[in-house]
Amino acid sequence: MAFVLVQHLAPDHKSISPSWSSAITRMQVFEVEDGMAVRPNCAYIIPPNRDMAFLDGTLQLLEPTAPRGHRLPIDFFFRSLAQDQHSGRSASYSPAPAATVRWGCGRSRARAAW
Repeated sequence: MAFVLVQHLAPDHKSISPSWSSAITRMQVFEVEDGMAVRPNCAYIIPPNRDMAFLDGTLQLLEPTAPRGHRLPIDFFFRSLAQDQHSGRSASYSPAPAATVRWGCGRSRARAAW
């Protein structure tokens, strides 16, 4: 199982540091780089000011297209994951996806969780 952390952050806000996260888990923790392959027993953290998609077992980083305040990076990621799983393309990472969605007190909410 792999873990992907998709934070909804302001463009200039620092993401959770992989070095800090590695102090609380024995898994390898990475800040995602474009095209990074997803491997079991690893954790991946989205960098600030990016949307992220799951495609063919890799994490793809994209420039956000929605204006600030209207972005839904968690929804974007879930949609790409569902499309990838539905297409059957993701042979390199076959386990079924599972998700936990948590949010704070801001206005942003995920539209769907499964």
